[in-house]
Amino acid sequence: FPMGLDLNSATIEEIAELPGVGMDLAELIVEYRDERGEFSTLEALKDVPGCSEEMVERLRMEGVTAEAVGA
Repeated sequence: FPMGLDLNSATIEEIAELPGVGMDLAELIVEYRDERGEFSTLEALKDVPGCSEEMVERLRMEGVTAEAVGA
């Protein structure tokens, strides 16, 4: 996955490649994003069922971001 990946613009395939995510959770993340709009922060990922605080921290250390473009 590319460094600095933004969850608001990433594809399911890109998200699935992130450590600890996988295809099933990537689909949930994109479905959540499509239904509720862009993530305003990486912490908002914890609202997605199956996303733990530990996973959010791991993604932050990998350089993943969630910058809401429309904000």
